[in-house]
Amino acid sequence: MTEYLATGFAGLDRTGDPDVYVRCLRYLGALPGMRAIKDASLERLALAPGASVLDVGCGLGVEAAALAQRVGAGVTVGPGGLGGTVGLAVGLDASQTMLGQAIREQHFRCRCQGQAGLCGRCGGASAVCGRGL
Repeated sequence: MTEYLATGFAGLDRTGDPDVYVRCLRYLGALPGMRAIKDASLERLALAPGASVLDVGCGLGVEAAALAQRVGAGVTVGPGGLGGTVGLAVGLDASQTMLGQAIREQHFRCRCQGQAGLCGRCGGASAVCGRGL
C-alpha cells in the first residue's frame, strides 16, 4: 500500500479510488510533526501583505489558503492601511480531484481549467489555477 500511495499521486485522477489520496493528504496534514514543518515553512517565507505567491501542487489547498491569508488575497485595505494593495495567492494542481476538494473546502473564488494559455477570468497562466480568498 505504501508503494502505491508513494507512486500514485501523479495519476490519481485515473485510479479507481482517487479519494484514497485525499484521505492520505488529510491524514498527513493532521500529523503534529507535519503541521509544525508546514507552519515553520510559512514563517520562513516572510510573506508581506500585498505579495503574490504560487503554490505548485496545492493538493487540498490548505497551504494555498494559509498563503492567501498571509498576503491579504481578496482583502481590500482602506486609507491608512496598505493603500489598497491586495495580495494574490494561486493554488496550482494537475489533479481535478484535488482541485475540486480545494475549491469546496478552501472556498477559492476563481477556478479556471484549461490546457494552456491565460485564464480570461483571473489572468492565471497555467493548466489549472485557483485564487484563494
